[in-house]
Amino acid sequence: MTTLVLSHHAQDTGLKVSLSTGQWALVISLLAHVVILAWPHRATRSAPPSRPPLLAMLLPAQAPAQSTAPAPAVRTMQAHASSRPPAPVLTSAAKAMDSAPTTPAANIATPIATPVAPPIAASVTAPVLPPPGATPGANAATTLPGTSLHPPSAATLASYGQTLSERLGRLQRYPRLAEMRGWQGEVQLHLRIARKGALLDVQIARSSGYDILDRNALQLVQDSAPLPAPPDTLGGGELDIVVPIHYRLGKT
Repeated sequence: MTTLVLSHHAQDTGLKVSLSTGQWALVISLLAHVVILAWPHRATRSAPPSRPPLLAMLLPAQAPAQSTAPAPAVRTMQAHASSRPPAPVLTSAAKAMDSAPTTPAANIATPIATPVAPPIAASVTAPVLPPPGATPGANAATTLPGTSLHPPSAATLASYGQTLSERLGRLQRYPRLAEMRGWQGEVQLHLRIARKGALLDVQIARSSGYDILDRNALQLVQDSAPLPAPPDTLGGGELDIVVPIHYRLGKT
């Protein structure tokens, strides 16, 4: 325990303090702790208050101002550019271009509108003149090999056709199936006959409508060959003639 002795003398005006060595050490330690504890508070109070970061807050607000600053200059340049009068050289060139195509268009339209039909019509309707020295009617008739220059008379040809029809009628046999079903008709055959009556070719000129009657007529002519020889008045070459073959039920 620390003992502090204070003696006061009436004659003296001062204060006398008597401390031992251990007491002095304790006092110094206490003073040191007081100084250490008081120093941060003093440093905190003595430090000047820091300013708010105004610069950091103002920077975002200033950025749009810098980007929009050149806008008046751009609008001014556009205004000057639009207010400039057009160059007279461009105006004259445009007029020259407008007037230039008119002349070629008129020149091109003229040959298109020219009709070309009259030359074609003239070439089609132009008469064909015979060559010099040709006799009239030299090319009118054309003679085929093996035929007569003079066509046979209608009466002679009809008479010969009747002869062939009668002969074929005598040799005709009515098909059994056509007779049972009542099929009738007429088959016209185109015959090509040689000078001596030999049959060169036979074809159906007009069908009867029934295949069985048509085939029977073809077989009838082939089985009847040779045919009667054509008369001498019909010429000495091959003869083409159409002969009808009749199929009638109940004929006598």
